[in-house]
Amino acid sequence: MSGPAVQEALPSLFYLKDKDGNLQPVLGFSFEDFEEMVRQKLRQEQPEAPPAYAIEQAVFSGRVRDERAELRAEFRIRVLSDQWVRVPLRMEQAVLRNLPQFSPEGEHFLQFSPGEGYVAWLRAGKDRQQEVTIEALVPLVTAGDETRLRLWLPRAAKSELMLDAPGAKAVSRISEGATLVPGPSPEQPAPLHVLGAAGDFELAWRSAGGSSVPAPAVLEAIGAVLAKVDGQGIRFEARLTVRSFGAPFDYFRVRLPKGAQYVPMASGTYTVTPVALGGPSGEDWKVVEVRLPGKTVGPEEVVIAGRTEYDAPGAGVWCELGGFEVVGAERQWGYLAISAASDWHVLLGPGRGVRQVEELPAALRPADLVAGFEYFMQPFSLAARAVPRTTRIAVEPEYVFLVESRQVTLQARLKYTVRTRKVRTLDVELGQWELEDVGPDNLVAADVVADAPRGLVSIPLKQESMGQIELVLRARRPLPANAKSLVLELPRLRGPAEGSLLAAPATVAILPDDNVELIPDEGALVGLVRQQGRRPAGLPSRSQEPLVYRGDPAKAVFVGTLRVLSRQVRVNLSTGIRLDDQRAEVEQKLAYTVAYEPLDRLMLDVPRSLAVADGVEILSDEGKRLTWTDLPAAEAIPGASPTVRKLVGLPAPRIGTLELVLRYSVPVERLQPKATLSCAIPLVVPGDGELAAHRASVRTREGIQVQLRGNQWAVVEKEAGDPRPEGLEVACKARTMELPLGIYLEDSSALGLTVADRAWIQTWLAGPTRQDRAVFRFTSTKKQVELIVPAGVHPREVELWLDEKRIKGQSTPEGRIIVPLPNDSPPGRHRLEAMYRLVVSGGGPTPLAVELPRLGPDTWVQHTYWHLVLPAQEHVLVPPAGFTEEYRWGWTGFFWGREPLLNQSALEMWSGARHLPEVPGRTSQYLYSALGSINRCEIRTIRRPLVVLAASGAALVLGLLWVYVRAARHPVCLSAAAAAVSWAIVVYPDLTLLGAQAAALGVVLAGGAAALQRRIQRRQRAGTWEGSSSVVERGSARSAPRPPAPGVLESTEVAPAPASDSLA
Repeated sequence: MSGPAVQEALPSLFYLKDKDGNLQPVLGFSFEDFEEMVRQKLRQEQPEAPPAYAIEQAVFSGRVRDERAELRAEFRIRVLSDQWVRVPLRMEQAVLRNLPQFSPEGEHFLQFSPGEGYVAWLRAGKDRQQEVTIEALVPLVTAGDETRLRLWLPRAAKSELMLDAPGAKAVSRISEGATLVPGPSPEQPAPLHVLGAAGDFELAWRSAGGSSVPAPAVLEAIGAVLAKVDGQGIRFEARLTVRSFGAPFDYFRVRLPKGAQYVPMASGTYTVTPVALGGPSGEDWKVVEVRLPGKTVGPEEVVIAGRTEYDAPGAGVWCELGGFEVVGAERQWGYLAISAASDWHVLLGPGRGVRQVEELPAALRPADLVAGFEYFMQPFSLAARAVPRTTRIAVEPEYVFLVESRQVTLQARLKYTVRTRKVRTLDVELGQWELEDVGPDNLVAADVVADAPRGLVSIPLKQESMGQIELVLRARRPLPANAKSLVLELPRLRGPAEGSLLAAPATVAILPDDNVELIPDEGALVGLVRQQGRRPAGLPSRSQEPLVYRGDPAKAVFVGTLRVLSRQVRVNLSTGIRLDDQRAEVEQKLAYTVAYEPLDRLMLDVPRSLAVADGVEILSDEGKRLTWTDLPAAEAIPGASPTVRKLVGLPAPRIGTLELVLRYSVPVERLQPKATLSCAIPLVVPGDGELAAHRASVRTREGIQVQLRGNQWAVVEKEAGDPRPEGLEVACKARTMELPLGIYLEDSSALGLTVADRAWIQTWLAGPTRQDRAVFRFTSTKKQVELIVPAGVHPREVELWLDEKRIKGQSTPEGRIIVPLPNDSPPGRHRLEAMYRLVVSGGGPTPLAVELPRLGPDTWVQHTYWHLVLPAQEHVLVPPAGFTEEYRWGWTGFFWGREPLLNQSALEMWSGARHLPEVPGRTSQYLYSALGSINRCEIRTIRRPLVVLAASGAALVLGLLWVYVRAARHPVCLSAAAAAVSWAIVVYPDLTLLGAQAAALGVVLAGGAAALQRRIQRRQRAGTWEGSSSVVERGSARSAPRPPAPGVLESTEVAPAPASDSLA
């Protein structure tokens, strides 16, 4: 028993590789379409190749004998290739009389090709000239008294025909493009001389003794027909060019396509009138008659329109496209172009007398061209049928489900590929999802999105579109309270018709929120396959990895168990205390681990003694300074509690791990030698979350011992090999807010002493980078010394040399470095050198805070040099506070500058440091000194171009005021300016000298302005003198000076002297 027949599943789907090598689905794409696209691309990309030959000259000469012409054809051909070259010589109507002659000798032969004529094959070498001579007979056609020569000739740069036709009376017709050269006299017979004979050449003449019976009109019709196909019918527009090779004509008749009705349209000088019905085999053919204004041999061009209507809209019947036959024409040929509306497809049936072509005349190339044909006979036949295009849509859906505790958010990205027909809307069935947004705005008219029953959403586009369309939509679905399971169905994508949409496998990513535990039910999943190791781009940051699937978008269903988790906070607290005889420096680090829900604020329980103080510094793990605020009254601790609850707001909600650092100092009562002091160090503890552990370490300077008091804390024994320095290590599991200690001070006479008699610090600033070199020459009776480096420098990045030997120090939790001293040597003098780099910010007009390296607080420093090195264009405005400038002014070649009293080599010898390469000369160097140790200072710098601009600008403005403003030259103003300059020289001599040098450019420009003004005034005075002399010459010998006009002040300028008698 046979089964059901196997049928092809439509639409046809092909996969083609794109430029990245990825397979892309292509709907309804036939092999012929692919070939057509390849041919078009090759035509666009293939450059035009130069020809292999050029016919430079063609000369035809001969005479007429009886019913034939004896011609001699001479061709001069330039060969442009060194290979065999094929040269078509045409002349298909001619018969050879003799063998062809070639000159010069070489490789060549002549071949006759049916339909193309004679072909010469030449191999004469590149850029060589070859001459070919052919003697042939050409038959003549005689009609009445007219004789006609018709010959197919090749086109040459220069061509001419000399034909001796005895008895020729007059030339009646000659081909277009050719020119007849008239003879010397109409009465004197001469050979027919034609220039430009080429192509389908025709020459006709009448004999002298012929009769006067007129020859009949022999018509040729060339057509250009455009057929526009739509759902209602076919509209024709035919452009016919008609000419006569015989007698003139003044009308002709045209037969329209079968079933077509004539459509009147505006015409020029001719008229078109339907005349009769009838046609071949008595079928329904319309005939129109075209009347011309007068007799002519043409060519005449007329336009005729017609239309074939379907019996019913979109009936899809076969219609005849062949027509527009000029009745009685001897030769008819032309082109037919078929176009169709974008929503219709044209099916073509078998044809007769036509062939499909790729190239059409320019007038037959509409934008919606379907096919082009050439017809070479009439009547020709070509059947066509219009069928509506079926929209083919392919879509690649991507879905992201964000599962939160109270709702699920759907983010869908739909990548459509629309072919064959434009679409106005795209439909999506959302089901239980509530649409929130759809885009993009430049593509979708989101304000008119309509919801239909059963959640069908029609998404309108702003304009009908084809090709690649990408939509993005967002929807949501609430979750019921205490939901234990989750079922997710994908939106169903719909096409405009059944089977018109093909959906590729969908990418589905399900990302639970941090406080949501989602476990997929593998047995209940429908149409989904898990994809391991794939994370779609653009997903929000979550602590959980997404569940990624591939599946059928029409059937896929996700099922899983759901559990909402509460936030969990776990805190590890570590406290570091550094104790001396005056205060306790405390640094607490609270390491939080936040799970399931982000945390945007931290709650701290603070002892009241710290809550009222302003010295608590709070830093995040990103280095940002934070502040705390009081808890709202509703959440505050009731009663007069010694604890105050504070809130610390985070810059952004955090989940995972984060760290909070608190730094503060607590004063300690003055210690007495050989006496024990009880002291409770106040501590800050977390106010929320679980306290996992609390460890504290107490470090003291030499000579101070501590003991643990009370029973809330327990001493932690130090393990062997622990690199941390000696001290008290304690731990506590409860939220204890103080650490009770007993502090014992040994006899001060037994304590060690460290004295640094010389300290040299070199700071080199280059952009955002700072490099320090610190050298200390000290004497100590201690076993170790402490080195304090600026904040931001890790102790492991510091290079240390002790007595010119490379060593490694021990870092403390506070970021300090402990340098052990040799035990085997007696107490004496040592040299400690440290080098490191760090990144700084600030500088310029903004103060730059510089923290300098130094030894521990119990070290006495006698003399310190600070060597500051800046880029060559940077200058220090004001010396830092606490330092004395150590330099002198000297001539540096172009200007006066500050030169340090000691250079690097001298400072290395002074401090006993290692000798390193000198600082480059093209830098600005400053040397400062101080008695004692300076921990921190501020400097302000300015760039040299800015100094020159400001000082020269000020000098130029003041100079122009002095030149052009009279009040500025008043003695009071000049005295005030002199006093200001004197005060600046006394108070700020360095800045005054620097500004004076920088103002030199402005002073020069002001001096030039003064000289120019003085020159102008002199010319004005000279003009006034000449005017006065002319007045004296015309008047008397002596003229009295004119009094000034009322209300006009006299000028301070000197008036010209009156003319003397001798000048008269």
